[in-house]
Amino acid sequence: MIEAVIFDYGNVIDRCDFRRFLARAAPHITSMDAIRDRYSKLETAHETGDLPAGRFIAGMIDEFDLTINSAEFAEAFNDIFEPIAVTRRVIRQLAGNYKLALLSNTNPIHFDRTVRQADIFSLFGTVTASHLVGCMKPQPEIYLELLRQLAIPAERCVFIDDLAVNAAAARAAGMHAIHLEDAEGLPAALTEYDINVD
Repeated sequence: MIEAVIFDYGNVIDRCDFRRFLARAAPHITSMDAIRDRYSKLETAHETGDLPAGRFIAGMIDEFDLTINSAEFAEAFNDIFEPIAVTRRVIRQLAGNYKLALLSNTNPIHFDRTVRQADIFSLFGTVTASHLVGCMKPQPEIYLELLRQLAIPAERCVFIDDLAVNAAAARAAGMHAIHLEDAEGLPAALTEYDINVD
């Protein structure tokens, strides 16, 4: 029997479109593919807590020759999110019947300005954020930390993520997992675990 439902944030609760950041902060960069390798190094350090927000912003501005200041960067960096209505509705329906948890690779800029401000944030009894625990999905340690915080056996948890590799890592940790490619399919996916929502 499932007791806890665990959600990823990006592209599960909010849709993420990094092109919006590029359009505002770096119109000279044509796509994420053009900067992915250089960006990934900064992103990983930031999302594991090794690179504080101020140094991440300074590093991004320097690395990509951005002509914006720190405040403008932070605003543009948070402009990538758009709420996914179906997921938020499901979370509200599950609240009170299941323990809800959030497990996200995130950083202090997104966490403080977007994730923590989301209207459904207070419904999560457990929040495991990569930058706060020093590791990130799909590393096994972050799933073990989540389970430690939840204090619920892994086999009674179902985890929802938009990336197959993260869902697979949750299964390796003993949890059930849904690889959510389309948020509209979430209610149907949950019925496989006898979790019924409208």
